[in-house]
Amino acid sequence: MNQTEFAALAGASKRAMVSWEKGESAPVATALLAWAEAGADAGYILLGTRPNERRSEALYDIKDELMLVRRALFDPENSDEEVARRRAFYRNSIEAKIRYDANIMTPDLRREADELLSLINDDTKLREARRAKHGAQRTLRDRNRREIASWFEGTPSPPTETSIYMLASIATEFGVPVRTLVDVAEELRHEAMRADRPDPYEHAR
Repeated sequence: MNQTEFAALAGASKRAMVSWEKGESAPVATALLAWAEAGADAGYILLGTRPNERRSEALYDIKDELMLVRRALFDPENSDEEVARRRAFYRNSIEAKIRYDANIMTPDLRREADELLSLINDDTKLREARRAKHGAQRTLRDRNRREIASWFEGTPSPPTETSIYMLASIATEFGVPVRTLVDVAEELRHEAMRADRPDPYEHAR
């Protein structure tokens, strides 16, 4: 079907079709309905994306929003008082997702949203969860720090405790495997030595 024939389905001229494609104007509802009745994807014509693409983007946005709220709730840099002050903001954010996106949320995302909302609405429960999370993070960070330090034992000019702590924090916060961080750190160091640049660990000494 050519451009003229496609425009004719909606009772429009080729000139109008060209104007729509250039973004100079938009097709009216009757035109979209006519194309839909002919089997075309009216949503794609109007928005430029397929339903599955729009759903995938929406799911990504939901997941990202929930992750940001969870990170803010459990960030050790945020005090209990700071989190309490922002509870209304976090609550509104989660409730909006549930209200407007419930029809596309996966069961896992809905459980995550419900869990976060339950924590936000119960100050005692949230404080206890924060303490437990922070304790678990400290334990994991200490274990990662010891493992990283063991990889550098016996090496010439090993990294400082500060550098090792920074690597352990990255492993803990973002779930990066310790071996991967050690390999990257060593590669950066060797690259600096080959280029006759200062030792990358020196800044932390």
